[in-house]
Amino acid sequence: MLKTILMAMTLSMVSAGVGKSPDTWVGRISDSVCGARHMSSEDGKPLTARDCTLACVRKGAQYVLIAEGRVYTLVPGGVDLSRYAGRGVRLTGVLAGETITISTVRTATAKPSPSH
Repeated sequence: MLKTILMAMTLSMVSAGVGKSPDTWVGRISDSVCGARHMSSEDGKPLTARDCTLACVRKGAQYVLIAEGRVYTLVPGGVDLSRYAGRGVRLTGVLAGETITISTVRTATAKPSPSH
């Protein structure tokens, strides 16, 4: 029985990305509603990519990373992503499927996301 439990725990950790080496991405922090294209206004007020990201997250969207034309869901790992909303970042973490569990993040230059 104990052997079965240990095997299940090991498989669970492997599938969650535990033990994988971290990778690094350079991209832009956005939200799961807008992705790479943000709303141009909310209630008639113009929004920056940062303002739009923060507004969407307040309404229940998740933070995402837009990097090399792909969208990755982010697990903050203790990082306050509101500091980086709408900004270019260099992010290190572990990828599992389309989700990155963040180890570190810092501001970086990233290609601007198109807005409409």
